[in-house]
Amino acid sequence: MHAGRVAPGAAPDRGAEEGEGVKDPAAPAVGEDVVRRVPLEMIFAIMASKLIPEKAVGQVTPGPVFTTATFIGYVLGGVPGAAVATVGIFLPAFFFVAVSGPLIPRIRRSEIAGAFLDGINATSMALMAVVTFDLGQDALADFTTIGIGIVSAILLFRLRVNSAWLVLGGAMAGMILRSRV
Repeated sequence: MHAGRVAPGAAPDRGAEEGEGVKDPAAPAVGEDVVRRVPLEMIFAIMASKLIPEKAVGQVTPGPVFTTATFIGYVLGGVPGAAVATVGIFLPAFFFVAVSGPLIPRIRRSEIAGAFLDGINATSMALMAVVTFDLGQDALADFTTIGIGIVSAILLFRLRVNSAWLVLGGAMAGMILRSRV
């Protein structure tokens, strides 16, 4: 074997100078090494500085997990990546709802299955209450946000204002009140 050449199946020693031997033949080939590094490089492409704006967006939109998936798809593959990630995260849920929807009345007839579904409903409500409490601790950070929260609660529960209008009104009130400070 000539100096500087690599044995078949061996990767060149990265620390070796030109003309110095080869890496251990049992070591992975260059192609394998690249294949192993690609997923880590893709993961490291999403640095914390890129995820901070996503976390902010996720906090103000419904379904932070779904928003995160779309954002990561965008970071890794641009608009097509975001589209694929969004379809990929929503499609299974739509599929299972479509398949199971007609079966629910039949399942409800069973005493055990009905109790199981009631337990799932209670668990879902408890989970939503805990998440609401947790987000409320983060969102109600000062007098401005507490005031907006109280007014929104009154409008929602007393006057039955649509929540979309509350989100829009809260955002506008926050911007107006923050600009005065």
